[in-house]
Amino acid sequence: MDPCFDLVDALGGLFVVEKRSSTLDGTIPLRAARGCQPLLEGNSVGFQIRLREPARIRVGRRDPVLRFSRSVANHLDGTYQDQLELLVTSGLIASGGFWHRWLHRGLAQAREGALRIWTGLLVRPAPGSWILVSRAYNRRCLVGVREYVVPDDGGWVPVMLEFERLPRSPPEVWLDSEVATMAPLSPNVRVDIHPLEAQPAVGMTFRDFYRNRAEAKSDEQNGRYRRLVADIADIPYPIGARCRIVAGDRMALHRVGTFHRFATPLGLTSRHVGRHRLQFATIGATGNVRARWDGLGVRFEKVDVGALAERFRKRWAKLYGQASLPAAEWITQFAPTTPVATRGEPYFILTPFVFSLTPPGWSCMVDGADLGAGAIAGLRGVVATDCYGGIAPVYHCHAPLRFEVRQGAPIARLLPVPRRLLQAPIRVLHAREAARSEG
Repeated sequence: MDPCFDLVDALGGLFVVEKRSSTLDGTIPLRAARGCQPLLEGNSVGFQIRLREPARIRVGRRDPVLRFSRSVANHLDGTYQDQLELLVTSGLIASGGFWHRWLHRGLAQAREGALRIWTGLLVRPAPGSWILVSRAYNRRCLVGVREYVVPDDGGWVPVMLEFERLPRSPPEVWLDSEVATMAPLSPNVRVDIHPLEAQPAVGMTFRDFYRNRAEAKSDEQNGRYRRLVADIADIPYPIGARCRIVAGDRMALHRVGTFHRFATPLGLTSRHVGRHRLQFATIGATGNVRARWDGLGVRFEKVDVGALAERFRKRWAKLYGQASLPAAEWITQFAPTTPVATRGEPYFILTPFVFSLTPPGWSCMVDGADLGAGAIAGLRGVVATDCYGGIAPVYHCHAPLRFEVRQGAPIARLLPVPRRLLQAPIRVLHAREAARSEG
């Protein structure tokens, strides 16, 4: 399999790029490992970026400051400018260009409470592939990362991380886990939103999958999805995709969007010529939710979807028959309303009345939105939406709190991507090898 992008490490391993295991090295709960295949696949999506040695961000009255260990700081003092000039003389960075000027000011730069860091890495996407640089999702440090896309414009692009504005409390944040993910994407993706009646086939597939849900054990359902995905893992995919978002609630709750931040060999821009070639869907909450996480369990004190649940049942019964309602009844709750059975597990799901349909070979990355002012982390999953249309984003509570979700508030992003591309390797080059490949 061809690499999805090339990588150059100019600073001798200051940051490490690695592939994360699907079980997060055995740290996820056993129930999730056994029963949530989309979450397992989301754990291992792309390539994670972490510091080889932990560092700290000090937050005070002024801008945040990045603190390395003494040995790392001494190494950077002695090599940083020399390595930067090597990149310039090798032709990987244009002399006097945007990136040369920006990197010449130093590895870390603070501005208005935010902090930008160059990882020492440069990337070059393979033709036909783009890269999404984002937070590390399912295992990450407690800092937000502003995401951006690296398109296949043919040159090398420094991988920089911009940590979002940091609060003054706590005064110190450790960077001791994954800080970002580089996920390969394929452009030429179009997303449309339809009512359920316009795309009945997606509901029919969902109905057939859960036809015997009331009688079947959860392990049997989970095993069925695993077998379903295994049978289609290596099928070829068309170049470009049309993804259909099928709303069983109200179409107005959901939006089609595009990325507005790009890193190219010429610099950072919000107006890349190809920005409309990669669309995604932002899924809005079906109803209003009030809940709390007390450190032992998530309790939903209020779940209100108004008349949408009953309206959805009537539409479903009209399309697929009254006898098929048990197959879809569970998603009409939107959020769990029964008391927590498993204590100490900080995870929960939401079930918007939404389905997704992609061409053969294409899945959807389901990126949960952070909730509760960032104290609840939206996790990343991968759903084989060419054969299973259900969407149920997963969330992880970090600290005890009460939180609310308002109807229509963003709860997840659906981003179509070829399954085989998610399995593609990367190619690591030395700066001189990279320069020869340019020639």
